Amino acid sequence: MVAAKLKEKTKQAHLSLEKKMVGYIKKVASGKDYEKLLRLFYGYYAPLEPLLNKYINNNIIPAYSQRRKSDTILKDINTISSGAINFRKCGNLPQVNDVIEALGVLYVMEGSTMGGTIIAKMLNKQAAIPPESLTFFNGYGKDNLPMWQSFIAAVNERAANNEEKIVKSANDTFSKMEEWCDKFYEEYVTTA
Repeated sequence: MVAAKLKEKTKQAHLSLEKKMVGYIKKVASGKDYEKLLRLFYGYYAPLEPLLNKYINNNIIPAYSQRRKSDTILKDINTISSGAINFRKCGNLPQVNDVIEALGVLYVMEGSTMGGTIIAKMLNKQAAIPPESLTFFNGYGKDNLPMWQSFIAAVNERAANNEEKIVKSANDTFSKMEEWCDKFYEEYVTTA
């Protein structure tokens, strides 16, 4: 199965990004800190989604139209933000030139929903972030697992003969997100 190989061959990049993200999440102590975290995700997801939309639709990935994340992030930002919304966006994105590369990117984005509910509980407890501002991290709610399973089934079907390419795309997505984290927080801290 492609998904099993994908998990195995992206483990190092996944753990590296996860370690960095956990550090940022643990530092969230207020609504303002949470807004920074959401802006980080928005700055990466918002420019990526139009690239994915060129190659992915509901026929390729079940319920793809429900999987877009930037609108949900923006909704959460609007529930806690008191100021004008001016976003920094990542300019060094993973390459997306076909369905397989798009699936590699989506593997990272969709995978993040699996731990999102744990993060939502953590943010609610440590920074009193209200539930209505945690829709991004709550993902699909009780449908997180079925949505992940339908995504993985599509990956196994669509990428069966393109294992190396999808792995490269997913690893590139993890590493470029990690680079974006460094750049975002360095610039945000120095200019905010």
